[in-house]
Amino acid sequence: MIGHLIDSVRQRVAFADALVTADETITVSLGHSGEEVAQSVTRQTHLRVEDEGRIGSSTRADGQAEGLIESAILSARHGSEGRLLAPAPSPTPETFTAVPATAALGVRELLGVARQLNDRLIRSERTVDVWAERSVGRVDVANTHGVMTGYDATVAGLGVHLSFRAGDSTGDLRLHAAANSVPDEPMLAELVGEVEQRLSPPLLDRDPPAGPVNVWLSPRAVAAVLVPVCQALIGRNIWVSDGRSPFHAGEPLLSSRLTLHDDALAPARPGSRPVDDEGVVCRRQTLIRDGVLLGALADLATAARLGIPPTGHGRRAAGAPAWTGWSNLVLDAGDAAEPELARATGDGVLIRDLPHPVGRCDDGQVVLATSWAYQVSGGEITGRYERAVLKGNVFEWLNRVVAVGANAGWVGARCLPDLVVEGVEFP
Repeated sequence: MIGHLIDSVRQRVAFADALVTADETITVSLGHSGEEVAQSVTRQTHLRVEDEGRIGSSTRADGQAEGLIESAILSARHGSEGRLLAPAPSPTPETFTAVPATAALGVRELLGVARQLNDRLIRSERTVDVWAERSVGRVDVANTHGVMTGYDATVAGLGVHLSFRAGDSTGDLRLHAAANSVPDEPMLAELVGEVEQRLSPPLLDRDPPAGPVNVWLSPRAVAAVLVPVCQALIGRNIWVSDGRSPFHAGEPLLSSRLTLHDDALAPARPGSRPVDDEGVVCRRQTLIRDGVLLGALADLATAARLGIPPTGHGRRAAGAPAWTGWSNLVLDAGDAAEPELARATGDGVLIRDLPHPVGRCDDGQVVLATSWAYQVSGGEITGRYERAVLKGNVFEWLNRVVAVGANAGWVGARCLPDLVVEGVEFP
């Protein structure tokens, strides 16, 4: 179908590319309201054209070629001026994006996994809702310069929403795990273990110290702290024509203990892909090495505007222009085992989770509140604070890293170690 679309538009515009995505998802949920099953099937065809120096696009669910072409050409007449550095055909790298056993999961198997998770977590003082999900998809990309490629993808996930009582207070905990493979015993055990780890320390009747104190960040918290860094490493924020960006390639950006990659070829991870949504071949890229900024991510439009190579990070969705997006974020592990992380924290605070900042925050300024902060005394976890608020600049925090965990864990499409940061203020 995508080949017919490209053949039909080839003679009518200077350049065109197309993306066809198909997805079939089953979600089962189990909780106090009983069992529920939801199934969805989606298919989207996205066509973009460059015509007479302007760019336009159109998306349809039915994939009807003529209507899609006419709509995209009309869009270009009123679209933004620009051009695209169109990729030519290239060998695609091998990467593991689909697992047949995951694709074969049905309602019965997913309910079985959800029941196992529920049975391990249910207690008299808890209300537990769990879910299990699997998606099977296909991505095809083509353009009028001869690119014609695609790949299959599977993702499976588990999640829990747990409401609980702790003395006179109540709380909520939401956790999830995702991978391309079938939810197995290790995934179940790890999720259950994380729940119990969160809830076991006694609740304290005081707030965290005003600071400055050392803060130990677990991988889920590190994922939130890195959001401004990920925003800053989008190409348009690094390579700006007026030179106003505070970030410059070749200069230190973070602590020399930190090395950061985007790895689209990591096997069996949710962000893995051999090509991006614009047909550019993907590869593992090091963006920060030993704290020094090496580069940033760019889609085709950004690359053309700034005169840089595209990096294989073009993303597209229905009703939206292409944008630059990450695949799998990987922060290299260090050499600190858990006892060393605890000793580096000393009399400080352990934070196991943080909400991701909302909106643009590539200047690093954030305010993040969490109920999953713990008192650390003499390197030992001695209790949980009911609420903690972090306020400050993440680039400053990430320049004060004193320990990096020896083991990195996957949080969705992010592989992250624990970090210990010194001198963090709690407002």
